[in-house]
Amino acid sequence: GKNFADDVARKGIALVRDTEKVLPLDKEKTKRLLLWFAVQETDKVEETYRTLIDGFKARCAEVVIRTNGNCLDLLKLEDAGENFDAVFFVFDVHIALTQVCRPRGAQMECLWTLANTTRHHPIAVGVNSPYLLMDSPTLPTLVNTHSGGEAIFKALPEVLFGEVPFTAQSPVRFPDLVGVDETL
Repeated sequence: GKNFADDVARKGIALVRDTEKVLPLDKEKTKRLLLWFAVQETDKVEETYRTLIDGFKARCAEVVIRTNGNCLDLLKLEDAGENFDAVFFVFDVHIALTQVCRPRGAQMECLWTLANTTRHHPIAVGVNSPYLLMDSPTLPTLVNTHSGGEAIFKALPEVLFGEVPFTAQSPVRFPDLVGVDETL
């Protein structure tokens, strides 16, 4: 039942890379969080990710939510004086037999946004696909959930805040990609 799904979700979230050592988050130091959704369907963000949003709100004093946008949007927020204790970009890239499983359009803009920051260390989260590293092999911090849904969105903040350890390994290896560690 529900406990089994929660357990599987917690054990299925993988820390693919954390070169800047930003994870797990410290609950005492993470008061203001930016949660940025890189999605194809923008009209259902609050509904689709309610459990994830609520999980972050339960752990942080303030959660600012953004969806898609321009690749310079984070830099513009920084230039305007905005500061966050943690920045997450949630890439929900669905695998489908009839299309390539890659970020496209607004999702690709968000991938470029990760490189356009001067003060923050964005954490990329791949939902429903383990292949985000293929499109951005220099991502400093990447977590893959491998699927979506209530159990995953409940477990993700638990794992990111260190309440539950990362135990999963990525099912995808990237030794042939230029710029990607062969240890992945």
